[in-house]
Amino acid sequence: MGINPVLEEVVFSHLGYADFALQLSGGCAGDAVLRSARDLSVDYDQLIEHRLVCDALGDNATTELSVLAERDNGDRFEVETTFSTGAATPRAVVVQDGLETPAAAVRNLFQQYVDVYLDDELELPGAVRFVLEPLITEIAELAWSNLLDPDAGLPVRSERVAYTSRTPGGEADARLTGLIAYPQTADRVRDEIIVLMHSTGVTPSDLQPSNAWWVLANLFASQGYLVIAPDNWGRGGTEAEEETYLLGNRTAANAVDLVRAVLASGTYDGLFSAAQPTLYIVGYSQGGHSAVALWLALLTQAPDLTVGRVFAGGAPLDLYATVRGAVQFAAGQCAGDAYCRYVDDETSVPFVTERILPPYIAYTGLSFTLADAVEGDALRGQFAEDFLANAATLDGFKSVLQQSSYTNLLPESLAATSTTIDLYHSPFDRLVASANSDDFISALGGRFDIRRNAQACAGLSYEAIFAATDIVGISHALCGFEMLDAVYDSLR
Repeated sequence: MGINPVLEEVVFSHLGYADFALQLSGGCAGDAVLRSARDLSVDYDQLIEHRLVCDALGDNATTELSVLAERDNGDRFEVETTFSTGAATPRAVVVQDGLETPAAAVRNLFQQYVDVYLDDELELPGAVRFVLEPLITEIAELAWSNLLDPDAGLPVRSERVAYTSRTPGGEADARLTGLIAYPQTADRVRDEIIVLMHSTGVTPSDLQPSNAWWVLANLFASQGYLVIAPDNWGRGGTEAEEETYLLGNRTAANAVDLVRAVLASGTYDGLFSAAQPTLYIVGYSQGGHSAVALWLALLTQAPDLTVGRVFAGGAPLDLYATVRGAVQFAAGQCAGDAYCRYVDDETSVPFVTERILPPYIAYTGLSFTLADAVEGDALRGQFAEDFLANAATLDGFKSVLQQSSYTNLLPESLAATSTTIDLYHSPFDRLVASANSDDFISALGGRFDIRRNAQACAGLSYEAIFAATDIVGISHALCGFEMLDAVYDSLR
C-alpha cells in the first residue's frame, strides 16, 4: 500500500551545512525548515527538513524528489528520496459512538474528576498524600476555580469518530480515531475551532469522565466551540500499535488530517460562523509538544488554515536535551545541567526506555534494537557511553530526536505569522525541565509572539511541594490543570 494521494503533505530530512544553497526538483513545492545540529560524529551543522505539498499526486504512481546542494567552496551534494502512492482514499469522518451531556452535568464534570479520579492521576503514596493534600487543595482553590465552577451554558454532544489518515510510514489507514465535541444548540456559534492535543496516557475518544481531555472538550463545547481532539496513532482505533510518542511530525500529520476531514465533511458547518475558521491549539506535556508540532505543520504546509493561538505547557520542546539529560544521569555524568538535574530512576529514565525509545526504533529505521539500548527499565551502560561519546552508530537517533525538537529551529527559515504562542511551565517541574520553554523563547521569541506566563505554577504552594518531596510528576501534573484553567478562562 502506498501513500494516499489525497493527503498531500510530505516531509523528508537530511543533514547539511549552514552555507548550503538548495535546489529542489520532483514536482512538489515548499520550504526548507532549518535546525541547528549538534553532538554528531560528522561535521554537518544543520538538519534540513523539506516540508512539501505535492498537489498533483496520481493513483498508484511513483514520485522522485531530489535536492541539489552546493556549498560556498563549490562542493556539491545530492539527496534523493522516492515514494509511491496507492489508490486515493477520500477524506471522511465516521461517527462510531456518541454521548449527550446536559449543561448542568457539564458544569460538574471537573469537580467529579477531582473528587473521583485525581488521586489516580497523581499516584501519590499514602504518607506523601497526607503531607501534600493541604497544598494541593490550596492550588485547586486558587488556580482551578474556572474549571471547578464553570459557566458552562450549553448541552454538549461528544462523538468518537474514525477518519482516514496516515500510518507512521505514510500509508493510508482508516482506523485512526478522535473526539469531536460541540454544543447541541446553535444559539452560540464561534468563529474559531479548538484543537486539543492530548497528554500522556490519555485517549480523548474514550468518552470517559476519568479523562481530563474529554472533560475539557465538554467545557469548551459548552461555551459554543467545536472541539477536535485526535487520538495519537497507537491509541483508540490503533491501540494495538506502538504510540507515536513525541514523534512530532507523525502526530501533527494525523491532527491535520482530522481537522481537514472535519472541515470537508460538511456535517459540522453550522457549528462555526466563519467560512474558514481560525484554529486555537491547546496541549500540555506530551500534548504541549504535539501542539507546537501541529503549529509548525500548519505554518509550513497549510497556509489556508489560520492558527490564532497556541497554548502549550510543560512540554519537552528540546526533546534531544531531555533525552540527553536522562542519558547523562544513567552514565553518572550529570553535573547539575537543567536537563538532568532532577532526573530519577523511577520516572524520568522509564519515560525514555518505555515511551520514547520504542516508537523511535519502530518507526524511524534506526540501526539498533531496543535490547541494544535497554536492559530491564534502565539504559545500558554501553549505549549511554556511546551516546555521550558521539558514536557514529547513534547519529540517526540523535538526528530524529533533534527533528522532533523545537528549540533548535532557525527562525529565519520560518514564515512570519500573527499566531500568539502562550507557554506555561512550572519552575518547580521535576519531570520536564522548565528550561525547555525558556530555550524555546530564546530561539524563536525574537520573530514570533511568544508569551511566557511566568506567574503561573510558580506560587508558594508549588515551592513547598518541591521542598517536601522529590517525586517528580506532582508539580508537572498540577501545573497542567492550572494552565487548562487559565486557557478556559481566556477563551470562554
